Amino acid sequence: MYDADTLRSAGYSLMSRDAVTGRQVWGKLEGTKLHVKEIAPVDRIVAANKAVRAENVGRGWGDGAVAMRVPMHVLMNRLMEPLIQDDKKHLDRVLNSSEFDPFRVRDGRV
Repeated sequence: MYDADTLRSAGYSLMSRDAVTGRQVWGKLEGTKLHVKEIAPVDRIVAANKAVRAENVGRGWGDGAVAMRVPMHVLMNRLMEPLIQDDKKHLDRVLNSSEFDPFRVRDGRV
């Protein structure tokens, strides 16, 4: 993922900031293309996922068992295109990566 310093050093400019949610939208114009990146705090969902994960220790996997809870901005920015393309190998690699571990609510692999 990225942070404000990384985006600023890559030439992005802050376009908007929501003081209540902490969400920031950054943009960078390259020719006729506008590249947009979004930063939003995930602390609350990560803390909630950690609690649910502790509750799920030892529980089996059944039909409909929730494996992950991913914030909407992460879904849209990182997972939507592979979902649309039905790229199961990419999704498997990303969802089982250590980067996505904070969004997991069960041990094991997705």
